[in-house]
Amino acid sequence: MGLIHLSVGKKARTPYFFDKMQVDVFTLEELCFCICSAAPFLDRSFPEPGLLRWISEELDLPELTEKLLKNTDSKNRLDTVVSVGIILRYAGIQGEEEIGEAISSLNENISLSPEKKRLSAADHILKQGRYHIARRLYDILYNSLPESDRENRALALRGSGRCYALFFYYREAAGCFLRAYEIMRDEEDLILYLSSLRMDMNDDEYLDLLTEHPEYYECSIEAEKRIRSSSEGYESSDAFRKLEDIKSLRISGGSSGQGSYHDALDAETQLLKMDYRDKAVWD
Repeated sequence: MGLIHLSVGKKARTPYFFDKMQVDVFTLEELCFCICSAAPFLDRSFPEPGLLRWISEELDLPELTEKLLKNTDSKNRLDTVVSVGIILRYAGIQGEEEIGEAISSLNENISLSPEKKRLSAADHILKQGRYHIARRLYDILYNSLPESDRENRALALRGSGRCYALFFYYREAAGCFLRAYEIMRDEEDLILYLSSLRMDMNDDEYLDLLTEHPEYYECSIEAEKRIRSSSEGYESSDAFRKLEDIKSLRISGGSSGQGSYHDALDAETQLLKMDYRDKAVWD
């Protein structure tokens, strides 16, 4: 049975529009969820006066508003980082670890340039596993940046490449990584480019590529090292042993307590896809 959490304050008759996520919130708990999810997007305008009034009047929590108003920075503005901590701890729905992660993310991003903040937001969404949304954000950012902003354009392309790789679209990923490399000449992008092609090409095709581009040799060694490390880790994992059991099931033609060979294979394949997306090759 799950834990029961008592709601703090009333449910608002008039919702507060949380613009960073484009959603209406009706309770303090919903507000806390939005704060944690959107921590990389928040800026020094948070919490704005309208939110303070909403907390006091709609949620009937004037004491929380008073706590927030006591914390100002050197410019007599409400301190955003302190305010986030006060709201989350007052609600009590998030644990200290989750609160710490939100505050850490906020601290890392609050002073960034608008371009870096958008990159960080896309990175945050990628880490949450929302790959389609993250890729769209990277693409929108890349297309909006001037050609003179080479660093951020390259980083946006690298992000798009990682999204494609996590969907197993290695050719598309390689294209993004190569374009990023051509912009900034960062060897990390070249390593990711070669890693993508190594996953997509057969041995002969990949060796032909390296023969045509001897300048790729050093980075190809690093790419091979990363892939080999990931493969070796897999061969010693529980997932590998499970697949060996499934193969035995196929050979024997029998079934296990968890279903037929095909059912077991489908289930394990989904787990392998999730595990693959956590591998360091694309980090």
